Amino acid sequence: MIKDGWNGFSILHTAAARAGALDIGFVPGEGALDAVKIATSGMVELVFLLGADEIDIPPDAFVVYVGSQGDRGAHLADVILPGAAFTEKSGST
Repeated sequence: MIKDGWNGFSILHTAAARAGALDIGFVPGEGALDAVKIATSGMVELVFLLGADEIDIPPDAFVVYVGSQGDRGAHLADVILPGAAFTEKSGST
């Protein structure tokens, strides 16, 4: 798997969007609210899920889910829109 000029070892992350966000440094800044604090603030009226549904969604929020797995977010959604899995999307060449 690993030899000169090639590393064939790879890990498939179960939360690709989160891994990508961390790769580009997309994290809350000093004093900012994270997703859990935003969701529990009482100010959320609309939740738009793109495969990130590990938080408790306010019961009175309108939920739009975009995805391919039909996971927890899809079960809570008011509107479900189809989306390609990250393995189906074209990458950079």
